[in-house]
Amino acid sequence: MNLVLVSTMWKSFIQIVIILGLSVFVNCSSDDERARKEFDLGLRLVSREQYDKAIDAFQEAIRITPNFFDAHYELGRTQMYKLEWEQAVISLRRATELNTEHARAFMTLGWVYGNWGRYFKSNKAILEAIRLDSAWLEKSYSDLGKNCFYLGEYDQAINYLRKVLAPSHSRIVYDYYHMGLSHYYLDQWDSAVVWLNKATAVEIKERTLSQESQSRGLCRLGYAYYEMKEYDKAIAALEDCIELDPINSLAFRVLGSSPLCQYK
Repeated sequence: MNLVLVSTMWKSFIQIVIILGLSVFVNCSSDDERARKEFDLGLRLVSREQYDKAIDAFQEAIRITPNFFDAHYELGRTQMYKLEWEQAVISLRRATELNTEHARAFMTLGWVYGNWGRYFKSNKAILEAIRLDSAWLEKSYSDLGKNCFYLGEYDQAINYLRKVLAPSHSRIVYDYYHMGLSHYYLDQWDSAVVWLNKATAVEIKERTLSQESQSRGLCRLGYAYYEMKEYDKAIAALEDCIELDPINSLAFRVLGSSPLCQYK
């Protein structure tokens, strides 16, 4: 084979490689553009609260570009808006795998886990968000306290909730409620009464607690008063509980106890 032929073949090979490389680049660029258009469409649909269509758009963006972090993250958030906890967890976990330094993704995953009742995993994700960005700490006391409460870690719940219930923080009725019940389950009756009464006072204004939570709080408030031998207040709280929940066995049991029967 002469040198001229070898040179010609080599030039042809290089040209083919260049053409193939350009083709791949153009296709990738085209895919990225298509995925971005679907993603932007999804964001517009979310702003209009058209969540089902937004989910379709984000999923199409992911189909085109499987490792599109923003699409996975916004898909998870949109599924969260629809209360689709399991699907949201799948999307947000994938987002945190694609970007292990994105604190907001871990925080959102923590919120979803908490609403889904996976309290241990919720705290784990929230604490990872705080590790990545300490600014999240101040915003996380309520969620961490709630999760610890439902995990039965009442002392830790009190520590977190004490911070969110400080005068400098905004708070919600559930913070008072979880604080009061944490003290209740530790047999700290005086503190339980203080916080459950605050929960009741805030609830009268805000009307945000579920009826089940209201009756539960009133029942425990009545029992705490009973333990403190403040029987008139115990009776009032327990009767309010029964008005909300006519089959609350604990309330009936405490009302039927000897001290309260004698007091009445």
